[in-house]
Amino acid sequence: MLIEITDAEMRALEYEIADPAFLYTSQIQGRAKALADQIVALEVDRCRKNGIAIPSSDEAIVVQAYEAGTVKTAERRLADELATQPPIDAPAEPGTLKAISRKQFALAVCQDGVISFDEALAWATVGTLPKILAGVLDMIPDDQVRQEAIMHLAASTQFERSHPLTPFVAYLLSSDEKTYDSAALDELWARAATL
Repeated sequence: MLIEITDAEMRALEYEIADPAFLYTSQIQGRAKALADQIVALEVDRCRKNGIAIPSSDEAIVVQAYEAGTVKTAERRLADELATQPPIDAPAEPGTLKAISRKQFALAVCQDGVISFDEALAWATVGTLPKILAGVLDMIPDDQVRQEAIMHLAASTQFERSHPLTPFVAYLLSSDEKTYDSAALDELWARAATL
């Protein structure tokens, strides 16, 4: 893995950190070790339950865990989850919900507590996607689908409730606290149209 930063960014880091490369390398290695420990525990448990030989090193156990399907990459888990999500229906009465502006959509989602006001403002004014959307969109493995989704969300000035990406965006914005099913999405659209 190679992380590229500009000279100015490196100088900014050096203002506070004596050795930025060491600091971030150690953070990445520490996170990798913690995740490897989780994978090893899962795979060892699977092996013990099924009478399977346990490899002699953590590295070999991690490789075996992936090969056996005990674990999957975050990208693969996201793709699997998206593929199994039931579609969110189109609005109950097509044509009854007007197109809303990016500002209205961003503000309504902000009012729902899904994104911050600063994120809503940046999205509405210059098209900077909120972290919750940008992070998940970056994980879409298909370049064309990812680019279309990013372009639609960042550059469109209006959003249609019936657009094919609307259910996908609703899924990405949903959380344990706020779920955008068909009815909630219709309500968001109607409310956003008044903002």
